[in-house]
Amino acid sequence: MAEGQWKRWDAVARLGAGKLTLQEAARVLRLSVRQVRRIRRAVERAGRAGLCHGNAGQVPVNKLRAAVRTRILRLRRTKYRDFNDAHFTEKLAEERPPLRVSVRTVRRVLRTGGVPPCVGGGHRSIGVVATARRRPG
Repeated sequence: MAEGQWKRWDAVARLGAGKLTLQEAARVLRLSVRQVRRIRRAVERAGRAGLCHGNAGQVPVNKLRAAVRTRILRLRRTKYRDFNDAHFTEKLAEERPPLRVSVRTVRRVLRTGGVPPCVGGGHRSIGVVATARRRPG
């Protein structure tokens, strides 16, 4: 358990033993009396597990599946090797079946998969001639 959960466990135990009132437990935990009652009920029902968040251990709904990650990495290492991240993401949407993911997601998958950013191109800098023409003269 985390430190905050231990504090809650201790406060509920002292509350049950009569060493703390609801108001004192609320002050110690920096919660409202209502929340202390809720925590106490959860501990009575489930024990220490009642202190854990309900979503603990659950897989996020929006998590990218391992098969999709593998497909993105395989396509980038073979068919689309010289593409930058944004262009590669556009090409993924044209694949069959299409992969519709954001550039940010693709970039994260590629970097964690060991694929370095595509080097080349870049933005052109403004030349001396272009800045000279803009100056009033």
